[in-house]
Amino acid sequence: MIEPEDPPAYSIINESGKRKVLLVGDHVSNIIPQVLNNLGLDETTLNQHIAYDIGTRNSRGFPTLARWPFVGQGSAYSCPFNEKTSRS
Repeated sequence: MIEPEDPPAYSIINESGKRKVLLVGDHVSNIIPQVLNNLGLDETTLNQHIAYDIGTRNSRGFPTLARWPFVGQGSAYSCPFNEKTSRS
């Protein structure tokens, strides 16, 4: 279902984190494979909790600050631990 032009299905942030903890996020991105046509949802809806966990927006930089590795669903540019959190 994921095509070459789609963003990656997951991202790894702070892969070399020194702590013996792995943070995992399964609802941190609102990116949907193109073939699914945004599930029929409009852009406003895709930026609400129905599409991803909006609470993760406040967690930017946490994995790096805490020295924990993080694996999250979605591409790095859509992950809340990076600069962009909306579908741009």
